[in-house]
Amino acid sequence: MRYPEKEITLIAMLTNINVAEICGLQWKHVNLTGIWSNITDDAIPPIAIAVRKRLYRGELDDVKTTRVRNFPIPEILLPILIKLSGREKWIAPDDFVLVSRTGTPVNAINITAGRLRTIGNELQVPWFSWQVFRRGQFALEAELGAQFYFDLASILRSESPQGTLTQGQLTASILP
Repeated sequence: MRYPEKEITLIAMLTNINVAEICGLQWKHVNLTGIWSNITDDAIPPIAIAVRKRLYRGELDDVKTTRVRNFPIPEILLPILIKLSGREKWIAPDDFVLVSRTGTPVNAINITAGRLRTIGNELQVPWFSWQVFRRGQFALEAELGAQFYFDLASILRSESPQGTLTQGQLTASILP
């Protein structure tokens, strides 16, 4: 995987943020500092993502009241977000975290059609989708607990996992 499907996958697997919310994520709703952020009307806790918007069918709108929430940024996701925030362009508060080359928000439908289907076909998994990653995260976290995050961090650092989960097991676990 490459940008942006890699980042979408990691955010989806490491948080409970769905793809429409990830695509609608703006920098003003991401706090990478150690202090509370007051950029918006809502204060955002330190090292957290505030889910307030979603990009659904190309339209940015507010999430439902029941979907408004804050997520702590997992330690293994933090360097990825810091790297994105260090880009030369598209880092203003109203800019999107994941953007196209022209600065528009990424479109999950286009990524699914253009990249996920290709990856799924290469893996001989034609039903490959964003939901596969979310289901896999729930299953692995339930089975392995905190060990899941340790092993995922090891894989992301391209080291051999020291725990119970191998890269093959990770792939096998997220595929139905």
